[in-house]
Amino acid sequence: MNIVIILATALIPLAVGILWYNNSYGFGKAWMAEIGKTEAELEKNFSPLKTFGFTYLFGIFLAIGLMPMTIHQMGLSSMLQVTDCLNPHSAVGKSFAVWMESYG
Repeated sequence: MNIVIILATALIPLAVGILWYNNSYGFGKAWMAEIGKTEAELEKNFSPLKTFGFTYLFGIFLAIGLMPMTIHQMGLSSMLQVTDCLNPHSAVGKSFAVWMESYG
């Protein structure tokens, strides 16, 4: 598990949120009109540390949760459901090694 990639991909929800809810080039004005709030009302209860901190934390959870679905090596070892797949001397381990060499 590459922690640097996880921490970097956790920034994606922050970037999407900044682009989406921005008044200048996003849908911020339409969003505020739909929820019936003004910018002053939203700024009154806004806590940047809480908002961006929770968004980043949930982005980390999302990155870790999606990892088994997007990295095929994790999918293959979980599909085999055996601990011998990492043992190079077992039959399953040999098959796993050949598959990884071919499709890697």
